Amino acid sequence: MDKNGQILVVATKNWKSRGIVKYKALGNILSRSKMIRRLVLDVLKPHNPSVVELSEALSHLEGVEGVNIIIYEIDQKVENAKVVIAGSSIDFENIKKKLEEMGATIHSVDEVAAGKRIVEEVRTPQDISARM
Repeated sequence: MDKNGQILVVATKNWKSRGIVKYKALGNILSRSKMIRRLVLDVLKPHNPSVVELSEALSHLEGVEGVNIIIYEIDQKVENAKVVIAGSSIDFENIKKKLEEMGATIHSVDEVAAGKRIVEEVRTPQDISARM
């Protein structure tokens, strides 16, 4: 953040194979921001609590207005989930703490939207060529 409280963009070359910024590269930046409107997290969680219990717990946190959890892989002991959290003033540290309390861990932060409004992703020619 600059002296006026504006969030500064930080570029990193710490990428996973599918082009997503790793969680640890953004941890300090996200923990200071109170202008987060959307988070998309890759989370590893045990089978219990259920996605219903986890989504309800996250939805009761201050600043959170909605939670979507999509399970995309199930193993014998754990589930991999995409967790989408939307709100007006999401506190990343509170999200992280609640997930850890419920036995889940954040693998990566896949998307962050912050500011006065959410800027939707726009498809460009670079996106098409990057997937070839």
